[in-house]
Amino acid sequence: MRSFLTSIHKALLLGGSSLLLHLAFFFLVPVPTAWVERVHAKGIFPVLRYLFGAPLSLLPFSFSELLLFSLALLLALALGRAALGKSAIPLFSFLAWTLIVLGHLYFLGFGWLYRRPPLMQRLQLTVPSPSRSLLRETALELAQKARKLRCPPPPLEEIPELSLEAVRGVLPELKAPPLPPTRLKPVFPTGLLLHFGVSGIFSPFTQEAHFDPGLDPLDLAFVAAHECGHLAGFAPEDQASFVAWLALDRAPHPYLRYASSVSALAHLETYLAPEDLKAIREAAGPEVLADRRQAGERFASFRWNLGAKVSGMFYDSFLKAQGVSEGVQSYNAFVLLILAWKEKHSHENF
Repeated sequence: MRSFLTSIHKALLLGGSSLLLHLAFFFLVPVPTAWVERVHAKGIFPVLRYLFGAPLSLLPFSFSELLLFSLALLLALALGRAALGKSAIPLFSFLAWTLIVLGHLYFLGFGWLYRRPPLMQRLQLTVPSPSRSLLRETALELAQKARKLRCPPPPLEEIPELSLEAVRGVLPELKAPPLPPTRLKPVFPTGLLLHFGVSGIFSPFTQEAHFDPGLDPLDLAFVAAHECGHLAGFAPEDQASFVAWLALDRAPHPYLRYASSVSALAHLETYLAPEDLKAIREAAGPEVLADRRQAGERFASFRWNLGAKVSGMFYDSFLKAQGVSEGVQSYNAFVLLILAWKEKHSHENF
């Protein structure tokens, strides 16, 4: 028995040391971004997607949720055995090894993507100077476009697949490897994420993209495309949102193009002067504003204020730890990518 315990301790020490080395390498070693792009983003990460994402996409449910539930159950069982004075060493050892493996999978499946060269650089875009006139002009174009595109949504169950196909369509233009066979997974139960002020989530451990089925169709289209953006290797939130905007803007279905304009406009409004907002909203029209209000009210109907506040604080700290200095405010930064894209493609219709 003592020999068995010694073997477990040595194995855990070795595994824990490997994770600490990975952490130190990630946070302390200045790995050139070009290496990260070539070796990880276009090498290791796509392979992981095929190893995990492709087979797990065959499951009609979220394997991530099943994994989380199983780990919680095993932890409760181990604590229960320990409280009763029974041996729980094998269970705790299994949990420890699982956490070590998940730690490595996080960095390989997502963390290192934050160390890629900036998307502006990869797409050869010029960082824009967001003057008031440019912001107002862009917002006005988006408002008029949303008003023109407004139409009934497709069946709710079709929206995630339509968004996924839209993202697939723009990946060559974004110089990103193609996605493996995959599907978006709804979380269970409905409202689980929305209670915490979250609409979708990407699991780097299983390469599964999730959405909350309680979302309004207008939000669901953009959220689904955003999570697919993460799955495509765009880790920062502003980049994933830019991918979502571009993909939906190019989508064949007019409702997806409508959702793209409305979502971009909502983020752009945070940069507008208060006196410009009235004109922009008048250009969008009462029907578009009503759709936005309905989507917001549906989101708010699930929201648990305390849970959402704690979740927001945690995620803000998490993003800053990854080197995203703006934290959760980086969601709105995708507006700068839109402006830069618009400048480079000024010969095209916006």
